[in-house]
Amino acid sequence: MLPPRQPLRRTSGLATAVVALLAAQIALIVAEVLAQFLQADQLRTLQATGLVTQQQLDRADGWVSGTSAIGGLAFLATVIVWCIWQHRAQANAVVLSGGGLRFTPGWAVGWWFIPIANLWKPFQTVRELCARGVEVLVPADGVASRRDDHRAVGLDLCRAAGATITTMETVVFDWLRKAGTDEFKKLSKLIR
Repeated sequence: MLPPRQPLRRTSGLATAVVALLAAQIALIVAEVLAQFLQADQLRTLQATGLVTQQQLDRADGWVSGTSAIGGLAFLATVIVWCIWQHRAQANAVVLSGGGLRFTPGWAVGWWFIPIANLWKPFQTVRELCARGVEVLVPADGVASRRDDHRAVGLDLCRAAGATITTMETVVFDWLRKAGTDEFKKLSKLIR
């Protein structure tokens, strides 16, 4: 548990990094889909006419493999930066609430990686923060469960605890603070 007098640490830079990484992931997903489409087109042409060289097939495979690998690295970087951001945000919540939260910053992050516990512990963290008066946003499109009805119940429980149910798009645009910037325009094209 952090001592209540520990200074708050900025989270805005990490939040910006998470947004940038999410935008990069979106762009890489689009690139991978395009690469797969071109690969499938090459295979259809090969099957229909046989007029495709091995070099063209290898190039198509390389694009799919490359975009997939880079996308995987971007995903890993996003998870790492998000975990650091969540840890820092939870540490700030401990300070702002005067200490005494049940979940330490380490556990607020750690629960996501423990099978079975990751189904209810994040909700308990949300509930605790809401009970302490911390504004909690839960992006509905960033929450998963084994079944859709379980997901709906989990979101309802978060809402009942005091969390605001939102979407990643709303959170991303809120973090950007204002429309019209280059960042806003780039993310707008990717998200919509």
